[in-house]
Formats: sequence, structure tokens, C-alpha cells
Amino acid sequence: MADTFGSQIDKTSRVPLYKQVKEFLVRYITEQTGTDMIPPELEISRQFKISRATVRLAILELVNEGVLERVPGKGTFVRLAQDHLVFTNWLATEEYSAAALAELLSRFAADRRGVDIENVGIPYLQTEHQLMLMTSAGKAPDLAALIYLWIPIFAHQGALLPLDELYTPEIRDNLYPQTLDAVTFGEHFYGFNWVNAPSILYSNRRLLEEYCGGISCGVEYFADMEEILARIRENSGGRILPFSIPVQDDEKFFLFSIYNFLHAFEGGVLNNRGEVIFNSGENIQAFAWLKEFIRKGRIELSRSHLENRQLFADNKLAYIIEGPWLEGIIPTLNHSYREGMGDTEFSVLPKGPNGVSGSVLWNHTLGMFRQCQNRELALELIRYLTEEPSAGELYYSMTRMLPVRLDELSRNPVYDDPFGRVLRRQMETAFPIPFADSPFFMLSITFCAKAAREILLGDASIPSTLNTYAELLKELYKR
Repeated sequence: MADTFGSQIDKTSRVPLYKQVKEFLVRYITEQTGTDMIPPELEISRQFKISRATVRLAILELVNEGVLERVPGKGTFVRLAQDHLVFTNWLATEEYSAAALAELLSRFAADRRGVDIENVGIPYLQTEHQLMLMTSAGKAPDLAALIYLWIPIFAHQGALLPLDELYTPEIRDNLYPQTLDAVTFGEHFYGFNWVNAPSILYSNRRLLEEYCGGISCGVEYFADMEEILARIRENSGGRILPFSIPVQDDEKFFLFSIYNFLHAFEGGVLNNRGEVIFNSGENIQAFAWLKEFIRKGRIELSRSHLENRQLFADNKLAYIIEGPWLEGIIPTLNHSYREGMGDTEFSVLPKGPNGVSGSVLWNHTLGMFRQCQNRELALELIRYLTEEPSAGELYYSMTRMLPVRLDELSRNPVYDDPFGRVLRRQMETAFPIPFADSPFFMLSITFCAKAAREILLGDASIPSTLNTYAELLKELYKR
């Protein structure tokens, strides 16, 4: 800054001195190519022969207007054009994951001056509906955390952008193959897997020791659980629930619980060709076996998944099938677990009659909406969350969900603790639910759950009930 700049301040003018300094600084920023920092306050005040307080007032106005930004210990910089990204997710609303997500986004933004990530939390049960409303109103987010089963809903509407460019041959070879099927709609990938999240079996060691004489918490087959469950109910005088299927919640009831049993008999809702198989002989066998399993094990069928979580946290439920996030949720429900989960054991799901420990895949996925205003930044955030080793380590330590890269899982000792080893074993047989590129799959779950309730809670005929609802599903999928 040359001394001659001092002549640009007219102390006889009616324009306040700080306004003149402010105008000068704006010209200085514009004319000095490559300038990202202005001179110190003291230097400006000396050159203009005015008080430092006057200079500070001018600078503060430019800071408030977003032209400049102060960095403590470094100086005052020209504020870069803001790169803004709206990221919607349910994780910001959950106590177990909110801090981890905030830290990840803070680290991402800190390494990129001028980047602003708007972290918008939407409760899980409202996410699908709220995103539908936002999309219809032209106010979709740039990026969203999704469950892969929602992908066909938004992809069918043309609301999502394909992410094929992220799936290089190197990346595709570095992922569990089944996770690719989960995000494919038509001929494109409309989501990128963020974390691996299979369901596993959690056991309360304290209850099993007290009411079953300290038997091993893990069981190889579901059939092996029948006697254990009955003993817990009997020896506790009914005070302890051995196992509970959350019949009140369509999604959690059918997808988390019932679908595992259908899969064990090679049944389901749709086959890979998109044909309705809900009334198949395999499903009839599965429901007949499940009814007997519930009767012999004296299994509870009247509660929601939220009630089951609370019961397990309160040491009133012996077994629960849940995703890896339960490790983080339990301490929020019972503070006695804040120091550790010593009374909880975990294992892969027991095998079904087909001899396979199959688990519904419940991966968290990142999707980019077509209305995204900053596509390159969104892609950069996806790559950071899914490929940066330190991001995966932090998220696993705080939420207990595994990163998606196979090389990271195999070589990083962080994921070789007992919990990580169980998750990795379960991922070997975890499977995505076929939705056959249909936007109506999640709607069909309400029909399937209603049919399952009629069968399991009453005396409805299994074949006729499945036939009735299979016809409804066929009409739905004709649309």
C-alpha cells in the first residue's frame, strides 16, 4: 500500500472517514489481482493518518456484509464466494449419531475455505415423506442420506441424479457386491453406499446367566432358541421377555424381522425378475414355521421397535435383532450403559432352515437430487464421507457402523474389534431386498405387514391370506 493512498481520504468531506476507508478497501480488493488478505489495521491507519478505531469500524462493516472474514491470529481475509450445500439426514436428530455427523461435516468444511454445509435433520420416520414434499415444491436438498429402498421412489420421479461416475472399476471391486445391487435402478447407480449396516443378534448376558444358568449367548440356529426363550419366560415368572417381534411397525416388523425368516426359506415379496412371490410355497412354509417358533418360544408380539429398544436397555428383554446403531442407542436409553456395554453380547443372526445366517441389508446411502446447485462439491462430500479413512474411523467409533471399502475393513485394526468382526461376518451373508425397480415397493410393505399380522396374531389361513394379498400386490405393481 503506497503512501499516496493517503490522499484518497478527504478529511473535509461530509462522508464519514470510515465510509471512505470502506470504499477504498472495496476498490483495493477488486483491483489487486490475487489478493486474499488486506493489510493490518495499524498499517492502514498510518497510511491514511487516521485513527485505528476508524479503520476497524470500516473493516467490521465489511465483515458483517460477508466481504471480509477475520481469522484469529492470522489476519483479515477476503471472503471467498460461499460454496453452500444442503444435506438432509435423520442422523442429526439422533443422539447417538448427531455429534459424529457434525464433527465430520465440520472437518470437511474446515479444510475447504468458503464451504458451508447446511446440516438439516429430519426424523427418520418423516424423512421419506418430507423429501417427497420438498422435491415436489422444487426445494429438494442437494444431498440426502437415504435408505436404499427409497431410491426407486425418487429415481422413478427423476428426482435423483445418477452417480455412475463414482463407481469406477477400482471402487466397484472394493465393495461388497450386494451393495451395488441395492443402489441400482434401471441401468444406473442412484446412490452411493455410505456405511455397511447389517442386522445382528444382541443378547443380554445378565438375563441369560440369571434365568438360563449362564449358557452361551450365541445360538447357531433359530430353532436352538426355542427352549432358551421358553425357559427365560418361565423362570422369570413372565417378568422378562425372551424375544419380541415389533408387530406394530410395518417397516421394522416386516423388513427387520419377518423378511429374514422368509429369506431363510428362499421366499420373499418379489423375485429378481420383479414377479410377486408373496404367496409362494416357500412363504407358506416360512409362516407356518414362524408361527410354531413364536408359540414354542413364547415370543412377544405386541410392541413397537422403540419399546423393544427401551426394554432391552432396561434389562427386561433378553434378545433383540437390530442394526449396528443399537450399540450407540442403548446408552442414551439407560445411562448405566454409558461406561460400556459389558452386559451385552452380539453375534451373527442364527441360521434359518436353509443353514444360512442371512440378514437384511440396511446400509445408509447418499443420494444427490437433481436440483443440486453445486454438483462438484456434493461429489466431493460423498467421496470424503465414504473414502477418507479418518472419516470412517471416527464414524465407526461413534456410531458403530462400518465403512464400505473392503480394503479399509481388512487392513485397519480399528475394525478388528469384537463388534467389527461380527458385523463383517454378517456382511458376508447380508442381502438387499429386491425391489425390481418399482417405486411402489415401500407401499407394498404395508400390505405385507398387514398380511403377516393377520397370520401371526390370529387364526387366518396362511395360504388364503397370502393369496389375497399377493393379488393386491400384483395390481399395485401393474401401475
